Amino acid sequence: SDFKGKVVYIDFWATWCGPCKIEIPHLKDLYEEYKDSNLAIMSISVDRDKSAWEKMVTEEGFSWLQFHDATMENDKYIVKYIPTFVLIGPDGNIINCRAPRPSEPELKIVLEGLNISGSLDQ
Repeated sequence: SDFKGKVVYIDFWATWCGPCKIEIPHLKDLYEEYKDSNLAIMSISVDRDKSAWEKMVTEEGFSWLQFHDATMENDKYIVKYIPTFVLIGPDGNIINCRAPRPSEPELKIVLEGLNISGSLDQ
């Protein structure tokens, strides 16, 4: 309910995942570009070691929402590999359960199509 009317971009990741780490700078850029828009970005760690997750979040200084999935909520989204990105519309329905990665140009095209207010220049 906190995100009603917002587009939500969820990142399922882990601290030990190389491809997940590659996406971090792109997530930081995405957050900076859209932080004043109706896009909410959240990362959900599937790390079993919560202290490794806490350490990385602190060291990296992530500005967007961070959660540790101690209860395996990722199963609800049929997350079988990471990184996995899920895009949820302002109505709360899943738009794409395999959304483009932040490093992929297609993500900007999708976001433009959703009329997310924010700078689209890069």
